[in-house]
Amino acid sequence: MYDIETQRTKLKALLSIVGITYDDTILDYELDSAKEVINTKRRHIPTEEVPLEEQYFSLQIRMAKSAIMRYGTEGQSSHNELGIGEVYESGSPYSSRDLNSILPKARVLYASGR
Repeated sequence: MYDIETQRTKLKALLSIVGITYDDTILDYELDSAKEVINTKRRHIPTEEVPLEEQYFSLQIRMAKSAIMRYGTEGQSSHNELGIGEVYESGSPYSSRDLNSILPKARVLYASGR
């Protein structure tokens, strides 16, 4: 079951590894933005019970981390700080690899009744 508190705690732990801390409001915003992108690409209509499908929980955290790590790059396509270089694949705060891992839902529109 989806729990924003759990997602936020996991994101905080991941960011603390590289010494980054942000207010919960910012973390919630990035988690929500990632959730919206996943749901839109997935074509999932969120409900109270299932705001995000379970198989995308870890991807949501990874995408929120990517967006936060881009703070301060001001639209750059690459960034180097303290000897650590980062190249961004697009204007999106999310990597193409992450976006390509989201599979749209499909359904049968017509089935012949042989």
